[in-house]
Amino acid sequence: KGIGTVTVENGTFKAKPGVDAMKAYSFSNENKEEEEWANASEKVAISGGAFSTAKEQNIDDVNDLCEKGTTAVLDEKTGLIKVVKDDKAPVFSIKNNGTYYGGSLEFT
Repeated sequence: KGIGTVTVENGTFKAKPGVDAMKAYSFSNENKEEEEWANASEKVAISGGAFSTAKEQNIDDVNDLCEKGTTAVLDEKTGLIKVVKDDKAPVFSIKNNGTYYGGSLEFT
């Protein structure tokens, strides 16, 4: 069945030890196994919250579902992955009456 959208804006989500609190996947009724959900970011949008994790690499999985302008970071104090406003994003200022002269922009 098709689903609508899921939006997570806030809250703390903790799972049992060894289990990720945030995980987006598809499920096959034929083989009863989890499978990759290729278009999960079209249906799931996370703009805030904190999530327990079973493995450090899960931070990338959460980042894939973050809304534009937010990012997932590991809170060393709590061990939770927190979704916060991405204040490290590049900020551009327009000078010279809006004219940009030469060069190129590179995002790293």
